[in-house]
This record gives sequence, structure tokens and C-alpha cells, in this order.
Amino acid sequence: MHPWDYDPALSKASLCQVAQLIERGRSIALDHHAPEIGLNNWSLGGDAYSCICHQFNRAAGTSGFEWLAVTNSGLQFQFTIGQVPLRFYRGKPSNPSGRTLAPTDFEQLCFDFGSKILVPGSLFRICYEIDEDGSMLQSYFVAVRNGIVEDIWPIPLENNVSQVVWFNDDRPEGRELPSPTVKGRRDEGDLDSKNYNEK
Repeated sequence: MHPWDYDPALSKASLCQVAQLIERGRSIALDHHAPEIGLNNWSLGGDAYSCICHQFNRAAGTSGFEWLAVTNSGLQFQFTIGQVPLRFYRGKPSNPSGRTLAPTDFEQLCFDFGSKILVPGSLFRICYEIDEDGSMLQSYFVAVRNGIVEDIWPIPLENNVSQVVWFNDDRPEGRELPSPTVKGRRDEGDLDSKNYNEK
């Protein structure tokens, strides 16, 4: 199955943008990681999680991300695509941990109130894998039913999906630059062969 077979809001475009948020957060954490002062993989993991959550918080509801909302910005971070609740985790898509599979309070409410999207035991997660240096390799949409992985769909990181870019709000104003000086191209015959050969 494809993600959009579960719900149309889980489109290829929205999932690619979510993957970009995760990759951006992970990259920012890597850029600021400093093993030379004693930071290790444990601290990198915590920083990456915080940076990824920050990317979601910044993007939610903004232009191009109207479909994205954060329903829990705490330790049990949860976001929605449309009305579909999701969480993210790092690891193997086929082997989510028990903690990853535990429904959040928000998901439990969806179960209890008969959501058309979620039925009891049905959960959606975004998984991402990293390489040896900590960079994100691949992300996946993972559908789980009754604690068993039902579907894994690799999320492509494509160039044709709008990239996530934010500029600092307090940018300095630009300054005027003089017009460039443009000269005509000199013919090879115009070169002084004596001077040219001496150089």
C-alpha cells in the first residue's frame, strides 16, 4: 500500500517535506556537534531530536506547510499531516521499539472517538536511518497495526519538491553596489607576443 491509500493527506509531497524537516534538523545538530569538547553520540542524539522538533515547530502552519500541525511539543513529540497523527524515530523501519509503538494520548483519543483514519491498533510513524557519521541516509513511512509493521514505504528526497529554507528574521539591510565595469574581449592578435612570452 501507499501512504495515501490510508489517507489522501499522506501525499508524496507532504511526506517528502516532512523528511526534509528531519534531515535539516539532523544536519543542524551535526554542524554544531563538538566531540573535541567531550560531546558524544548520546549528546548528538538528544541534540538531533531537539533540532528536528524545532524544525517542525517552526514550519507548522506556515506557507507551504498549512497541512502540518504539532499536537504535542513535549518529550512525546507528535505532529499531524492533515488529521493524521504521526511520530518519528531513528532506527530500522522493520523493527520499531516498544516505546515507538506505544500510542500517545492524542492517538488514544482518535481511537476512542472513532477516527476514520485510525482504528484501534493502527499507528503511523516516520522512521529515518543514519550513516556512520550521523547523516540521514533514508526515511520511511511506517504503518503499524496491532504492534506489527504492516507497510514500509521509502520516502524519496527529491529535488522537485520545494526545499525547506528559512532566513533569520533580523537580516541586515542590503547595500548598494556600483555597476560592474565591462570591457570588450581582446583579440588574441592584440597581445604583445614579446611581453606575453616574458611573463
